[in-house]
Amino acid sequence: MNKVAPAAFFTRVTTEGKGMEGGNKFRCTGKWNDEPFDRVIEAEDEGDARDHWMYWAWVAGASLQNLEVTEAA
Repeated sequence: MNKVAPAAFFTRVTTEGKGMEGGNKFRCTGKWNDEPFDRVIEAEDEGDARDHWMYWAWVAGASLQNLEVTEAA
């Protein structure tokens, strides 16, 4: 199984909600190849944020579990 970390796939990722210009920010948590993650990404909406994670998990052949997406403050 591919052991690539989820942050490697997101150019607009931050753990602190900084460094992103405009757009909506979403906190995404879950497990990537059984490793917990907590990231804030920029996306159009919650569905778009979820789709990003699903797509990159598929591309990487990674296991994505317990994905939670909420609007970041």
